Amino acid sequence: MNFNGIKWYIIADDSTAADAGTVTLLAADTSFGTCAFNDIASSSYSYSTVKKRLDELTETGSFKSMAKSIADTDLTDVSVTKAKLFLLSYGEAVALPDEVKKIDFTGGSCTKGEWWTRSTDTSPGRVLYLEGVRDGSGGSGNIDYSSNIANAYGVRPALRLDLSKVSFSVVTREFSLDTAKLPYFNIVNTTTTVSFNNCDWYVIADDSTAVDAGTVTLLAAGTEFGRSEFSSVGNSYNNSDVKGYLEQIVSGTAGEGKPDFNGVAAAIQKVTLTTYTYDSTAVSETTNDAQMFLLSTEEANALPEEIRKSGFTDGWWLRSPGSFVDWAAYVYGNGRHVDVGGTVVGKAYGVRPALKLNLSSVIFSSGSNTFSLKTSHEKKEEEKKEDAKKEITVFDNEPLAYSEETKGDFRIGYCHEIPFAGKGKLTVESFGENFTVLQGNESYKVKKIKANKKKHRIQILKLENAPKDVEKDVKKATKGDNGIPYTQNPYYVRDTDKVTPKFKKSGAAASVKVNINGKDYKAKKTEYDYNEASKLIIFKGDNLAGSWAVK
Repeated sequence: MNFNGIKWYIIADDSTAADAGTVTLLAADTSFGTCAFNDIASSSYSYSTVKKRLDELTETGSFKSMAKSIADTDLTDVSVTKAKLFLLSYGEAVALPDEVKKIDFTGGSCTKGEWWTRSTDTSPGRVLYLEGVRDGSGGSGNIDYSSNIANAYGVRPALRLDLSKVSFSVVTREFSLDTAKLPYFNIVNTTTTVSFNNCDWYVIADDSTAVDAGTVTLLAAGTEFGRSEFSSVGNSYNNSDVKGYLEQIVSGTAGEGKPDFNGVAAAIQKVTLTTYTYDSTAVSETTNDAQMFLLSTEEANALPEEIRKSGFTDGWWLRSPGSFVDWAAYVYGNGRHVDVGGTVVGKAYGVRPALKLNLSSVIFSSGSNTFSLKTSHEKKEEEKKEDAKKEITVFDNEPLAYSEETKGDFRIGYCHEIPFAGKGKLTVESFGENFTVLQGNESYKVKKIKANKKKHRIQILKLENAPKDVEKDVKKATKGDNGIPYTQNPYYVRDTDKVTPKFKKSGAAASVKVNINGKDYKAKKTEYDYNEASKLIIFKGDNLAGSWAVK
């Protein structure tokens, strides 16, 4: 498989659906080069040079743009949490097939393709490694060795890929970041503003799982919310005047000329806030059910300077307490400094609230960068199409890409991409559960079709509970070259499929049949390769993809 320009093996499948769960990848080539396990006298992986190098790849390096698609992994054996790229343990590496263990690292201290695991040896200052090429020219990988941590051996990271954030091409065998699933990826923590309820905002956190699922956190970009004293009774945020002011804005009772968010409050998610004491990790207070709130000093410090910069030239309030009981933290107007010590709470500084927007309650227009509430009609349409929205992955063979095709007065909704059906007949079910015809306010379920496999066109023959004249008109509108179009993806063969190979006396494959939808399809010679050593049939071409291990 390919991901971010590098070849990988899939070594674990923890998917729960076509677009949910994870797959674990292991680097299949030497792209990551060689490195000493540690430059200091410690065999601890958590403080190692190689871990620091892998962390930097997702923080500032070539995997930074892909980091959102990589799931966090806790490595309990070495006390590491939220790892993105990581080395395998001894146990994980020893369980790999020999063909996967095998690799020929050169350079550094390598003489036989050695590559590190994260597991320490019983001897101090030594770590277990694999000998990727046993005799320097061939043979299987081995794992009977430990080495001094100063040796520069091969680096073969693993990662867990979040299938909800990527798409997979069965033709190129490549995972790629799916921008359709990450619609806000390019505007997070940038100076690009979005509009919500006639106010401008920066997107400062993206916890979306799709354009209309999950949340995004917004921070007011302008000065529409005006100024306020923090408090008149101390630096407790829960008892502050500014918190009360934000609650009035949400309820629509802030007064004439003030922002009114009562009409959109249902789209703003309630959150629990934890605020820490000045210069400490001790909890100062917890705020429940907040919808519009001030940032903490930690949250403000994590923002780019250009986003902290505001039209409030003297500064804007944070919710964190300052160094004295009547001081609260704030941000300089030029954005360059977060003053954690704060200033007196009686000053009228700027108010820049944040909120967490529930994406299932809004529609985002990418042309105008505007969030707006869904109408009742739009909500019903979203619910209707939800089950039909599927993305094909390495583990899936289902119709996908739900869309609408217009034919005269008819709007026809169906999944226009389907897997290769082999010798099987294409039916209504081949194009998804929501194959419907809409005319005005009426909706009819498609009952029978005729598919032209050569031209990839569909004619609708019968509708459920439709008047005869409507059924006749839609049949005519979709006839011949006017049929609604569809495209075909390869059928992805897995080990769970029924595959019937025949072999010659020499051991080579004579023929291969794949059972697709209950009927055997005899693969063409150009549609598969057979590796006698690994006993693996690898499928290729426009009709078939994937692989099948000979039992």
